[in-house]
Amino acid sequence: MVKEKSGFNNDKSNNRYTSKEDYYRNRKVECCPQCSSKAFSKHGFYNHIQRYKCSNCHKTFSNATSSLWSYSKKDIKLWNKFTKLTLEKKSLRFAAKKLKISLTTAFYWRHKILHSLTLQIKTEVLDGIVHAGKVFFKENFKGCRDIKSKEIKESKWNMWDLRNPRKSIWVFSAISDNNSMFATSVEPHIKMKFVKEKIFSRVDKKAYIVPYHQDGCVFSIAKEYNGERVIEVERDPRMLYLRRNIMGFIGIFRGIATKYLQRYLELYVLSNTKGASIYLKLMNEDLLKENNFIKTDIIRDSQGYIKDPR
Repeated sequence: MVKEKSGFNNDKSNNRYTSKEDYYRNRKVECCPQCSSKAFSKHGFYNHIQRYKCSNCHKTFSNATSSLWSYSKKDIKLWNKFTKLTLEKKSLRFAAKKLKISLTTAFYWRHKILHSLTLQIKTEVLDGIVHAGKVFFKENFKGCRDIKSKEIKESKWNMWDLRNPRKSIWVFSAISDNNSMFATSVEPHIKMKFVKEKIFSRVDKKAYIVPYHQDGCVFSIAKEYNGERVIEVERDPRMLYLRRNIMGFIGIFRGIATKYLQRYLELYVLSNTKGASIYLKLMNEDLLKENNFIKTDIIRDSQGYIKDPR
């Protein structure tokens, strides 16, 4: 797996926000979170945070509404420290012990951050030379307590065992010369049309795709993109050893439940393409400006991979 130093400790911007009012002061509210109306007015302050009142539904809201840390009573410094530990891929137990929070709180905080990563609109286009491949993993039921099938409970983690009732999950990944990357988990035997329209839609039509892992689906897409062009390209280890890299990444967290796989893949992409400056930008700006709040009671209700709508 490709590793890089995060450089958090050397960047003073990590301590940019020291209070909640500083954190939310520059957050722009564009519409009412209840009815989406843009007709609203200022409605005083609460704990030094600006409040608003909607002229349409008459509901009140503030700069903190629908943000990542809505309803959290913890200190802003704890949020920043936890985000830093998450981006450094520290374990939940390590973060909980270091920050003196409960393991349950650490779990929900991590998935709030990972959920925010999946909500961000990916606008980067993969162009030039694009390395693409597909690998697969067996389902993981880590943390699941309602598995009724005895066969699934007792099955071993062996991808080659045909008696293993855990189904395979495909992961398509691609990385370009401009260091843009995606990794998307899908159900097995998905239609080629869906792969082209939903997964490889971010790849420029003029790009040259280098296929990996002897996969027929990726080779077919590469043939369509490349036409008669034949270019000798040095292999990218991030794609050449994709399965080993992802397994190493999963191993850091001692296994990942399949229903959370796509969330962690977003963190995997971030850690393999961006430097410390982008990490800090994410922590100080991107997680703040988006309406990325998710209730704790639906965090566990996740599919983890894309299904083909047949």
